[in-house]
Amino acid sequence: MFSVRSLTHEDAVYVAFRMRAEDRREIAATRGGGLFAERVALDCFLSLGQQGIGYVAYQNNVPVAAIGAIPIHLGVWSVYMFATDRVSEIGLGLTRWAKNVLHPEIVAAGAHRIQCDSIEGHTVAHAWMETFGAKNEGALPKFGIGQETFYRFAWIEG
Repeated sequence: MFSVRSLTHEDAVYVAFRMRAEDRREIAATRGGGLFAERVALDCFLSLGQQGIGYVAYQNNVPVAAIGAIPIHLGVWSVYMFATDRVSEIGLGLTRWAKNVLHPEIVAAGAHRIQCDSIEGHTVAHAWMETFGAKNEGALPKFGIGQETFYRFAWIEG
């Protein structure tokens, strides 16, 4: 059974330690690799205290995906998601929830621009963002620590 609850540090750690290889590659390219899972989970949890939004999606009460948004500056938010290999089990439910709950919540919090930077080759993530109407604004060459190319996807509101 699919469900979504507010992000907790414990569940973010659970997902971070089990995240998909492509999510790990993408995040490590901008964050580095030291104490990787612990740091990713803690950063998501700490963002809640900085007016961020965070949730964990579950399949049969097992954490499967961490998803949320962090304000960058007034009106501009960055979205994130990392998931375990079980995310395909909740894909449709998570997609509907993100469209009907998360996206409107970010807009209600004052976002006029929502964006996400995603590493070249993470085609599953790119296709998922485009499902929501995100536009690929183009390449960010040498954006990653190892000079990986990223793409910026954005939703412009209003």
